[in-house]
Amino acid sequence: MPRIAVLGLGEAGRIYAVDLAKKADVVGFDPAWSGEPDGFSVAPTAAEAVRESDIILVLTSGPIAVRVFDDVAESVPADAIFADLSSSSPTQKLALSRRAADLGFRFADVALLAPVPRARLATPAQASGTGAADIAAILAPLGMEIEAVGEIAGQAAARKLLRSIVTKGVTALLIEGMRTAQSLELLDWFSDHIDETLTHLDTAFLRRLLEGTSSHSERRVHEMLATVEMIEATGGRPFMAEATMKVLETASEGIPRGKRFR
Repeated sequence: MPRIAVLGLGEAGRIYAVDLAKKADVVGFDPAWSGEPDGFSVAPTAAEAVRESDIILVLTSGPIAVRVFDDVAESVPADAIFADLSSSSPTQKLALSRRAADLGFRFADVALLAPVPRARLATPAQASGTGAADIAAILAPLGMEIEAVGEIAGQAAARKLLRSIVTKGVTALLIEGMRTAQSLELLDWFSDHIDETLTHLDTAFLRRLLEGTSSHSERRVHEMLATVEMIEATGGRPFMAEATMKVLETASEGIPRGKRFR
């Protein structure tokens, strides 16, 4: 039974601690923790939590993940795997991996590819770094859906952040669209229309978006300029509309397709 330290007991951290504790010895730590542990123990410090652990899972924000590393680095056992599950940049993950190598322990950059509350421990994840293959081999039998994708830390983070460009971008677009529709008293119509549009997305539709932009980028730039003017007229702030216009202005530089969209 592996000993796993979970550093960061927010929503995702608590879920991982509870689910992993059903099949492993789990110890958690969070300076803001005030709840009752469910199947796992809680250490008085982060250093104490990692001292005898086989795997350290860090489920914090990116900036805090660096501080956590600094706090526990000298206490990580030589044969342990330090796994950073934060949404940090590939550059930050690679830098931490190099520091881990200098200190003599393995590092895994782990990217969670879906919201944790929905699938809990079975949330799809990818791992890269010197400890990626080993952490996948240890955690998969415990119920974690984790795939090793490379030995260089940052490769998993890059995949997650590429996904975020679209998923978080769509969220921001929806917010800007809903606010503008509300100002124009078209919120119900817009909600229904955008739901129908997005519900029926498929590969052919996405391909047409890319092909149409290649052929009609100038017209689409003018359309977004009109959109910017409309949003400003309502007193809104056209952050996403302006950004969309700027990206469309670069269409003449070429639009990579990938084999799926050719």
